[in-house]
Amino acid sequence: MDFAEGQLAELSLAAVAHARFAHGCEIGESNFAIADQILNKERLAPDRSSVETLAACYGAWIGSWANNQLDASWTGLHESQSPRLEVGGVICSPIDAVRRLLTSPESAVPLASLALAMRSWSDEA
Repeated sequence: MDFAEGQLAELSLAAVAHARFAHGCEIGESNFAIADQILNKERLAPDRSSVETLAACYGAWIGSWANNQLDASWTGLHESQSPRLEVGGVICSPIDAVRRLLTSPESAVPLASLALAMRSWSDEA
């Protein structure tokens, strides 16, 4: 595991801690419905200063799930844009997906739906 992958692992753990301590919820490795509820609450919060941090943490969290369950792999770790995942030949950015959930929910895909899509991509590969 290189340094960037280690940082993503730490961000994933930070999402679990945030859910527990800020919202009193357990998201474990894959409770996407609870994570979506948390992100919706955060989207409605008056303080918007943590959007980028939350996007990185929860994006890394679902990316960690994809790595563990779907044999996905991170790519673009040393580029100027958000890291992306390769899942079954499809490239996506879970960090950007979470950012959209927090900033423009009308065009965003909930994490539960993203997880289903990633599972589908993996199954088709």
